[in-house]
Amino acid sequence: MAADLLCMELSSHPALSSEIPVDQRRLETFLDQEDLFMPTYHRQHDAGRLALAEDENRTRMLEAMHRALCPGLEVSRSDVYHLSVNLMDRFLSYENVKSERDLCATSAACTMIGLKILRAREECLSYDYLRSYFDRVPESRIREKEKHIAKKLNWNLNAVTIANFIDELSRPLALYFETSLIRKVVTHSLTLANVSLLNHQFMKVPPSLLASACLCDAVKHLAPHLHSKCVEELTTLARLEQDVLLQHEESVGYMVQLKLQALESPHTSTPAGLEDIESQEFGSPAHFSFPDTSSTNCSQQQIQNQLQYPSHEPA
Repeated sequence: MAADLLCMELSSHPALSSEIPVDQRRLETFLDQEDLFMPTYHRQHDAGRLALAEDENRTRMLEAMHRALCPGLEVSRSDVYHLSVNLMDRFLSYENVKSERDLCATSAACTMIGLKILRAREECLSYDYLRSYFDRVPESRIREKEKHIAKKLNWNLNAVTIANFIDELSRPLALYFETSLIRKVVTHSLTLANVSLLNHQFMKVPPSLLASACLCDAVKHLAPHLHSKCVEELTTLARLEQDVLLQHEESVGYMVQLKLQALESPHTSTPAGLEDIESQEFGSPAHFSFPDTSSTNCSQQQIQNQLQYPSHEPA
């Protein structure tokens, strides 16, 4: 029984069922826990560590994570991407990497941990697949780094992320939207969040606030007549001050506008869209080769053997 836990105590997937009525208990739990998973430099501004986190190498590693997890710029693994970014930022807030190669191994390890936690019961990409995105770092080095990261973070791995909040906060909002429209709002919000994570100014923003800002900006463009209601609801649901929410929504919107302007070409009359921003930031998957992953599904026992998750709470 204990060996089957797989460090998924906080995971949203095992407990989630369409037959369970939607209530606010999970959202309240996420709000109570999000501070536990903030990188230390969010609270204590260590200039050296913050400078490392803001280095352009971090952005490059996040781009590689997204390409590996979301080929074709799909959002089906945005939750894994957000968790992987959280793990990397938290780890880097504790420990400096020794080289660019070490940073590649760290990024690949965080990506694999995210997959094992959130996709263990569905899929598990192979190490060979990940290595193709992270400078062909040896599998043994990635595995060693996984264990080191898990120990450094005291096995508190299944963090509350922006994707969790977008999922939870969008459910009450669905009362005001048609089904097809709320799906577009969620997809749009996840794309905004994916791009926002690359921006250093959003690294200090709690995930509940950034998720709310992305949802508001998405509603503003997809259903402007519901924007005021959305702001009102999210202010209450996420325990936010309205002026703070609007300020961060404006920041997200401003970031998008700057990137759209940078993408617009005087030689075309077709305006750039949000999908163009994501394509520009994370690159076209056509430039990468994707190894065969048809036989990479992992059982829970295999995953536990790979990372050697403990069957009990760490001392």
